This record gives sequence, C-alpha cells and structure tokens, in this order.
Amino acid sequence: MDTLVYFLIILVIVLVIISIVVFLNINKSVTKLNAYLEKLEPVLENLKTGTENINQTLTSTQDTINNLNELISGLKILPKIMEELGDTVKDFERFLKTQVEVLSDEIKDISQEVKSTITNVKAITEKTKETVSSLDPLINSVVELGNTAKLIVDSVNNQAKNLYIEVASLTAGIKEFKNNLGRLIPTFFKNKIKKEV
Repeated sequence: MDTLVYFLIILVIVLVIISIVVFLNINKSVTKLNAYLEKLEPVLENLKTGTENINQTLTSTQDTINNLNELISGLKILPKIMEELGDTVKDFERFLKTQVEVLSDEIKDISQEVKSTITNVKAITEKTKETVSSLDPLINSVVELGNTAKLIVDSVNNQAKNLYIEVASLTAGIKEFKNNLGRLIPTFFKNKIKKEV
C-alpha cells in the first residue's frame, strides 16, 4: 500500500514537471514569435514610406518632362523667326531647323521612354502599396494570435501550479492519515489483547 502511494505521488510529480517544462517551451516560442512580429512592423512602415517617396519623385520627373516638351515647342517657333530675318540667314536657318528637328525627335523619344518607365514604376509602387496594405490585417491577426496563445499558456501554467498545490496537499493528507493509522492500529491491538487476557 505504501509503495503504491509513493509510486502515485512520484508519477504525479513527474507529470507536473513534464507539463511545466512543455508550457515553458511554448511560452518561450510565443515570446520569440511576438518579438519577430514587432521587428516586421517597422520594416513594412519603411517600405510604405519609400514607396510614397518614389511616387513623389516620379511625379516631379513627369513635371520636368512636360516642361521640356513645352521648351521643345518653343524651339520649333525659332525657325519661323529666322525666316523673317531674310535670305542672309537661310543657310543658318536650314542648319538650325534640321538640328532642332533631330533634337526634338530625340527628346520626344526619350520623353516617351521616360513616361513609359514612370507608368511602369507607378504601377509597381501601387501594387507594392496594395501588398503592404493587405499585409497589415495579417500581421495584426498573427500578433493577436500570439497574444491569445500567451494568455492560454499563462492560464495553463496557473492551472498546473494549482494542481501541484492540490497534489502536495493530498500527499500531506495521505501521510498524516498513514501516521494516524499507524498509531491507531498498535493501540487497537494492545487494547484487544488486554481484554482477552
């Protein structure tokens, strides 16, 4: 009987220790997960800020290209002015006209390429913004999941502590009962022997 009681007590203590170790490991993992999630949030904020800065730069670049197109249009008027100056400058005017047309065609080609690039970059930055915005709810839900898991682990730890306290109380009660029983049995047999004698 004593061996069985001791075996049960040792078994309960081993189970409590194992459950405490498991809960401590889960608690550690949840804490690490929360730390990683806290590090991820500033990175996403920086990505958002960078995307907004790129959009502003692209807008100012497009304004510059529009101003350059207006300048090209102004340069096209220059050959007409040269025509009015007379025959003496006709050779110069032809040269200038040819150069302005070549230059305007090259600048138009460059501006078209830049506009196309700006459009592509704007589309990419918009997609990046949407992706970052769509990640915000996911991050918040993962953080909430981590917090919930931590609360569950804390609750289970408290229950394990209470179980340990109850097992310790039960063990102390069993020992006390055993001691009292050990004292009663010899007294009972002595009294019985005296009565028979």
